[in-house]
Amino acid sequence: MRLGTGPRLLSQPQLPTYDARLPFGRRQLSTSLVALADLLLAADGLGIRFYRMAAPLVPVMTPLDLAAFRAQLEQCASLAQWLGQRAAGLGQRLTVHPVLEVQLGSADAELAQRGLALVVAWSELLAAMDLGPEACLVVHIGGGADRAARERFARRAERLSGQALARLAVENDELYGRLEDGLWLHQRLGLPVVWDYLHWRCLNPGGAGAEEAYRLVAATWPAGVPPKLHFSSASTSGGGRRPLPRRHADLIDPFAFLDFLALVGKENDIMLEARAKDLALLKLRDDLIGLGCQALLEDSGAPPNLARQPLSA
Repeated sequence: MRLGTGPRLLSQPQLPTYDARLPFGRRQLSTSLVALADLLLAADGLGIRFYRMAAPLVPVMTPLDLAAFRAQLEQCASLAQWLGQRAAGLGQRLTVHPVLEVQLGSADAELAQRGLALVVAWSELLAAMDLGPEACLVVHIGGGADRAARERFARRAERLSGQALARLAVENDELYGRLEDGLWLHQRLGLPVVWDYLHWRCLNPGGAGAEEAYRLVAATWPAGVPPKLHFSSASTSGGGRRPLPRRHADLIDPFAFLDFLALVGKENDIMLEARAKDLALLKLRDDLIGLGCQALLEDSGAPPNLARQPLSA
């Protein structure tokens, strides 16, 4: 089990997540990859072995941007390969989650085409980094409440190359994209399903139990690749913002997390979706150690000294 966060590391505010110095059309992939290298080194120092890359790291917004992107990727191919080898050497799993940029189920054909271009670009970068199948591109179905959305998603995804399709994973959302829709796409396309537990608690019209939901999701992942799960606590305490059960809280409730682990076990990689990013991960780790649950952290990616001692020690 690895605990994940990203893209920003709030404990390292000086580190950018991608090249934002220039207007979009002039951004350099190589600069973004150097920024990523710094972030991965910082994450390693914090004992974080699961990292979500920033979607804008790849400077592609439309199919017309692909040619320029490929030229940049060719120029920094050795850097990309080195970075992938470095991540592998550190035992880090890398993923990306372009929430708004990829909406393959949208009724807006132009928006969907932009999403397809970004999927293609990311698949080519991940291949250049020589990352294994655990490095996936997590997307929502898109298309709102339109029940035809998953059909549109499937038709468009089927036009992708095998390399690009193999990087896609689909996540349930809290408003429209049911877990059942993700499982349907797995049956049609073979896509693994990322189970977002908070989203599922907010949208579970089928009434499936949590154990059944996890069993179905885990079976969508290929052998040797730990399922990717999303966990967060609901923002219900106010604290200056209107409480909303669908909104991620700043931190992770350690007792709710322990209940979740009792349900899913330790054979997964869990992305913590908390507004405090890495600070929330470190606080959760500290809380678990304080509760005497340090054994849960022994294979979480934390160095042995961090897995045994509270962060405040």
